[in-house]
Amino acid sequence: MDRLLELLLRRFVHRGTLRFTTARGSVFTVGDGADPQVAIRFMTRSA
Repeated sequence: MDRLLELLLRRFVHRGTLRFTTARGSVFTVGDGADPQVAIRFMTRSA
């Protein structure tokens, strides 16, 4: 599921930086690396 989420986000996020941490602890970053920078962390799998 983490891999699928990463693939979908890579298709939609092109400006800015989105760092994403899954409930399993996987971390990936999408976007072009510029500002604004946003981080999202899911604490549970049900989220």
